[in-house]
Amino acid sequence: MAIINLNLSHEEFILFNNFAKMKKTTIEKLLKKTLFEKIEDEYDAMIAKEALFEFSVNPYTLTVKEIQEKYNL
Repeated sequence: MAIINLNLSHEEFILFNNFAKMKKTTIEKLLKKTLFEKIEDEYDAMIAKEALFEFSVNPYTLTVKEIQEKYNL
């Protein structure tokens, strides 16, 4: 397991610690969760941008029925 040191001002530590307490978690879990959410948000934005570009090149769409048939839903 890797260890990461994080330098915080006293005010930052108080803010993070109070927020973690409010969420009934630890600062470590809060930071991990927040970073994972940020990574997921940026990945989703990247995928959306690629999809929008693909659609602009080839504006092919399917109806709900066609999607259901295509993916056996």
